[in-house]
Amino acid sequence: MWKIPIITLVIFAVVTISYGEWRDAVLYQKLAVDRGIEHKVGEIITVIWNLDDEAGELCIEKEGQTIMCIDYVEGTGKIEFDTGILSPGAYLLHIEDENGDTIASTPLIIETTGSSLDVKPVPNPFDLSSGEGTLTFFGMPSDATLRIYDFGGNLVYKVVGGYTWDGRNMDGEMVSSGAYIFHIESEGEEFIGRFAVIK
Repeated sequence: MWKIPIITLVIFAVVTISYGEWRDAVLYQKLAVDRGIEHKVGEIITVIWNLDDEAGELCIEKEGQTIMCIDYVEGTGKIEFDTGILSPGAYLLHIEDENGDTIASTPLIIETTGSSLDVKPVPNPFDLSSGEGTLTFFGMPSDATLRIYDFGGNLVYKVVGGYTWDGRNMDGEMVSSGAYIFHIESEGEEFIGRFAVIK
């Protein structure tokens, strides 16, 4: 009778889980950016797609508006893109079909280089389970512009000269749980970071 040491079973389980996570993230995600969604201005990024029998225009969107389309894509493939033509901020890469419907999307964060700003959101995660709370952006200059985006690249909140946020969007509605991106701009310098909202 074969006897397999317990440690071997443990290692096998870990490898299986890791492979499964990789498979789901790479093979079954329709659109992705190699090496994560955060990149510095001027980096060359690789955009990967897996559309099966679908096709469409690969475009870049900011604050709900398409600012440019890169190429027509179909099936499975990849393309390199120079982020040097984008300003720092939160974007959404999306593929839209001939009817204008989005068939795949992924966020893209372009960060500045050489900024002296260092802003930290506290608390992080931001707990809104009680229906109220305050998120403070420590280190933010008093004259700075604060923009908050959801992970779809949509602008949720914007204020000039304010360094706190109550978790509500510009319509006064409480935001949903999830990951958010903040963009600080002051006197030509910019800083981008992330935080989470939980309920």
